[in-house]
Amino acid sequence: MNERIDIATLDRPVAGPARLTLGDALRPGWLEGDVVLPVEGVASDLAGEPLAHLTVAGERLVGIARDGETVRFGFDPRAVLDCLQREAYLPPAGRPTISRLPRWYRLVPGSWRLRVHGWLTRGKSGDIGKSGDINYDLCPQISQVPHWPIEPAGAVLMHLLRRLAGAPAPSWPGGAAFAVALCHDVDTRRGLRSVPMIAGAEAGAGVRSGWAVVAERYNGYEGLLDDLRAEGHEVLCHGCRHDFRLPYLKASAMARRLDHCRSMVERFDVEGFRSPAMLMSAALRSGLKEVFAYDTSIPDTAIRTPVGPRRGCAMVEPFNVDGLLELPLTLPLEDKLLLLGYDAGAILDVWRRKVAWIKRVGGLAMITTHGERHLGARPDILAAYADLVQELAEDDGAWIATPGEVAQHWRDKVGA
Repeated sequence: MNERIDIATLDRPVAGPARLTLGDALRPGWLEGDVVLPVEGVASDLAGEPLAHLTVAGERLVGIARDGETVRFGFDPRAVLDCLQREAYLPPAGRPTISRLPRWYRLVPGSWRLRVHGWLTRGKSGDIGKSGDINYDLCPQISQVPHWPIEPAGAVLMHLLRRLAGAPAPSWPGGAAFAVALCHDVDTRRGLRSVPMIAGAEAGAGVRSGWAVVAERYNGYEGLLDDLRAEGHEVLCHGCRHDFRLPYLKASAMARRLDHCRSMVERFDVEGFRSPAMLMSAALRSGLKEVFAYDTSIPDTAIRTPVGPRRGCAMVEPFNVDGLLELPLTLPLEDKLLLLGYDAGAILDVWRRKVAWIKRVGGLAMITTHGERHLGARPDILAAYADLVQELAEDDGAWIATPGEVAQHWRDKVGA
């Protein structure tokens, strides 16, 4: 974005988050409350007609004001957006325990691995309960940033930049109200055996998806992946190995692993990357852009994660960080919901509610499940997924595409 915006002198440093309250003139119809933003500085005395207010440490300040023909911000919305997109507002996180597990851990049956993952992240769920306790109110408490399963901060900032600074708005093909990208993480060779079953459920709805496959684990399944591509599906890279170490390796070791992915990239025309366990680092992001056209490893909001109680970029549309296009994961993954105690019906309810909100915002519903039989290929979870896909296929407002098609459209129309 190069559009000019007017920002007042930010003469007051802020030690914590601030609550933004939009006035009626600026409030979008899909926003039901306030938002909490990681603001580093505010203007202590913003003149003009108030359009929005910031509450900082209990004090209410003018956050956006109209002065004649000029609309001036009492905070820097682009700096806040960048902070969210990089997840820089989060407390510094060290290398997670999951990235130090021995290689034999992969030999443990999948259902037991899920329990181990739950044990490693137990106590990191903050104040989130099970399905009956979900609060879909879009006014999170400051201690709950990012809110889950819906965090509106990024959408609000993009709304303000488009309304007041002329930033380009997303325009989905055919005048669609929102975009849908279907994707599947296939962590193991056993997971590849479930691909035809999951793809068959999608074929019944006439849609295609992306398949994130581990580079070291597709030998012997080349024909299967070729068949997927012939049917219009896409192959993504789910890392060289699924051992959660990649973002934390030294530069030389990271480069060797990414270089090892090139044979897969060339064999299946791979453009997209998905990091195992959605783990990311600045060093990995820098390395990825040398090999891949886009990444889809960052959730918009997540809880009980390997790196902390909460994380997320708060975005429900693609964005660019350091020259790499990011397609955020905007629906909770089924493995996380299973860990939280949700059954298939409750998982489908969460997915439906989140899709409905993304449709109102006009964003991207990035839906990801796993190929393993104890996760996305489990009969009840697969049935819930198939129901969701069929509903989306019947929604005239949805543009359903592979992740790569979404990335290409975004580059062509928005220039990111």
